[in-house]
Amino acid sequence: MPFILCNLITVILGILLSNDIGLIIAIFKNMENSVTFYEAFVYLLFLVSTFGAIVAQVVGSIYGYLAYREIRDGGITRGGGGEWGNSYPEATESREVRPVNQANNFQAFQGSGQRLGG
Repeated sequence: MPFILCNLITVILGILLSNDIGLIIAIFKNMENSVTFYEAFVYLLFLVSTFGAIVAQVVGSIYGYLAYREIRDGGITRGGGGEWGNSYPEATESREVRPVNQANNFQAFQGSGQRLGG
């Protein structure tokens, strides 16, 4: 849902505040009056990228909403999981844990080991 809202807000604010439609019209007029091919190509590239960005954001919002609606109306609930949700075994009563029989005279870190530099 945040993806849909961010795209819609960007399109609406771009059209209202940045005057993207007026910019597209001005670019098209400048492209018609351009002198060289290079100027016309630059205006065309800018025109296509600006128009393409607006269209891509609108199409992304539409497909995002369609996906959201399909998941919302599909009846999928949290916690169900189907057969994949049963991958963990059920909790059972704990058994009494007996300590491991260790040697009574064991003392950690008491060996001579490898000495460095000697």
